[in-house]
Amino acid sequence: MKKSLFFCLLLTGMFRLAFAQAPNQFNFQAVAKYANDNPITGSASVRFSILDGSASGAELYQELHNNVMATDKGVIALQVGGGQVQGLKPWLNINWSTGAKYLKVEIKPVGEPDFILMGPPQQLNSVPYALAAQVSLTDKDQQTLSLSGATLSISNGNSVTLPDKDQQTLTLNNNNLSISGGNAVALPTQWWAASGTGLYNLNTGNVGIKTNNPLAPLHIKSDGVGGVGGAQLLLEENNESDGARLQFKNGFPDQFWDIWGYSNPDESLARLNLYYQNGSLGKDVISLSGTGKVGIGTNDPLAKLDVRGDAGLLGLRAETMNSDAVVGISTGDQNWAGVAGHCYAPDGNALWGQNFTNGKGGLIGGKDFAGLFWGGAVRITGISPVASANFAYFTLGPLPPPFQAPVSEVYNGNTQYSLWADNAVRGLQFQAMSDRRIKDIVGVSDSRRDLATLLQIEITDYYFKDRITKGNMPQKKVIGQQVAVVFPQAVDSNTQEFIPDILQTSRADNGWIALAGHGLQAGDIVRLFFGQKQVGLKVTEATVSGFRVDTAPSGPVFVYGRQVRDFHVVDYEAISMLNVSATQELARQVASLQQENDALRQQFLDLESRLTALNAQLNPSSSLNK
Repeated sequence: MKKSLFFCLLLTGMFRLAFAQAPNQFNFQAVAKYANDNPITGSASVRFSILDGSASGAELYQELHNNVMATDKGVIALQVGGGQVQGLKPWLNINWSTGAKYLKVEIKPVGEPDFILMGPPQQLNSVPYALAAQVSLTDKDQQTLSLSGATLSISNGNSVTLPDKDQQTLTLNNNNLSISGGNAVALPTQWWAASGTGLYNLNTGNVGIKTNNPLAPLHIKSDGVGGVGGAQLLLEENNESDGARLQFKNGFPDQFWDIWGYSNPDESLARLNLYYQNGSLGKDVISLSGTGKVGIGTNDPLAKLDVRGDAGLLGLRAETMNSDAVVGISTGDQNWAGVAGHCYAPDGNALWGQNFTNGKGGLIGGKDFAGLFWGGAVRITGISPVASANFAYFTLGPLPPPFQAPVSEVYNGNTQYSLWADNAVRGLQFQAMSDRRIKDIVGVSDSRRDLATLLQIEITDYYFKDRITKGNMPQKKVIGQQVAVVFPQAVDSNTQEFIPDILQTSRADNGWIALAGHGLQAGDIVRLFFGQKQVGLKVTEATVSGFRVDTAPSGPVFVYGRQVRDFHVVDYEAISMLNVSATQELARQVASLQQENDALRQQFLDLESRLTALNAQLNPSSSLNK
């Protein structure tokens, strides 16, 4: 159905021409009717467009009014300039001072699919052009008065040179305020006064900035906007190589606190330090880097938390260092112990755990330290029976040089070890799990075969070659290789271990160790001692006169021996149970022999009795004489 719109009148425009105030609007009122003269009532949407120069000119602005309620007579009343802006052309960008402007009106009653142009665009007259006054006021009448030396000028205008005699200087000396070539006035003593190049105020009140109720000697109030980053107090240092300071002190002239802030484009160099000066000695108590690292006792934190001091725990450090380290403990000179991470410890006083990411990480110690791996087996070892020189570590895998062979100690045997000790284990009692519910029982052992097996095991007298760590006591036990022949289930020959097959002193020079008759080959792992430090290193070169290892320190060295992968260990519990079974067999044999002996004894008694009776029959006289 065709619609038409009848403009009743354009009401007086309402313009707010205060310079920074918006919006600028004018009132609009009209009667909207259908072609059959019936009014358009109820809710509708109205769209206004401002066109430039003519009824078909370029669109300068468009706005939308939704939910416009028309009266039962079809009357609508709106403010042009107060609707929802459509597109990116704002109302304030319309230049009303250039050419005619036309108003296009479109309406969409409820239920209609689209907007309908309600008559040709109408030229705006009179009142809307008052908006040009705003452009004139804001763009053309704002001028700036400036003074440069003796020249006074106005922007977009003339300038004038002031006479030299009119240039005067205002001076404040203590509480005297004077002007050159003029008078002076004495300011009240409670005001600010100069002291040399300084400025002071002796009044007992407070100073407020942006507040008329200061609650402290200096009270700065801010609304959170403006300034540099919304700062309430800005301290700026002119020297780019130094930082700004905020100092706290009381009646002790040589003791004070500093908060020192240094900015730098390189975040790793930026610092915020809490510093304490005690007489001639000063120290950074806490330091925060621009990368988020916090140092306690250091102004150069190397980790998210870097603690350095002299109270038992000498350092706490957690960082990757190109690995998976999580927490490290430092002796204060780049020697670290840690949990879950590869590490570098140049003097052997500390080691790092590793393999944490796969559930087998842990804490390792060096020298007088000890640690534990989580999720893995535990190995205990030592280099000296002297308590003060004990070296212990708990680990499941390789340690980085120079502490252990740079290859994994892989165990391929059948025994599932949880505790591996190189020396004696002492305790009040040992208990083994023996619940039948955890076992698939095959049957009772053949005790006769066990006895025969036991009789083949050789008990051997021997001494340990390594008498430093194993002692010089005579031993009476079995030999793994011999037991493996007759009772193999009691022997594990897949263990990786160092054997004392060299035991000679020499000297290391950049990894080369001169030593004849060593028997090593390239690829072997050899255990070396540098003082109390023991290392397991790979042989990279071997000749008849010596061998070369990687990453070894120079100096005197004791060559212990090579690492083998078929080291024999004996299950003495298995041998003990073999002995129990053999003993039971012997007990049964003894019982059988006892029964046989008793029967023979009874037969002997019977024969002796019969012999006595027979003798009596053969020699009656001898029996009578008795």
